[in-house]
Amino acid sequence: MTSPHRQLDALYLVVLREAFPSISERQRGRLQTVLGTTVLLFDSLDPEGLEALLELDENTVRTTLRHLHSIVIVPRRIWTCSTHPPSFHDFYVDRERCDDLNFGVSARVQHRSIAERCLRVLDTLRPDMCEIGTRRCAMQM
Repeated sequence: MTSPHRQLDALYLVVLREAFPSISERQRGRLQTVLGTTVLLFDSLDPEGLEALLELDENTVRTTLRHLHSIVIVPRRIWTCSTHPPSFHDFYVDRERCDDLNFGVSARVQHRSIAERCLRVLDTLRPDMCEIGTRRCAMQM
């Protein structure tokens, strides 16, 4: 039996292969990190926020995703990165559908990586970072 998504999956693979015709190991890792995170985040981040979360150099997100405009929205300003159409998520995390080993991610592994990075960010926070409690007390006096 053939998949009802067969033609759509083939189209997604064409887009990925055209964007990365001779993908290196380094590019593959960066793409899996950036695109995998973009696909799996519940709330989208802007490119700079994504770079901060993933501890990447400036412009890495835009550079990595620059040839994928047909499936990834990469804003020029403060807007968030997201995949389009939403069906790309289902394709990218399913090894049976995204069967090219150069592309796709394991949702379980990627979610673990995102969670670890979020915990690292949380570890850098301090109580009352905005000093709201301090100001409120000073205003009452």
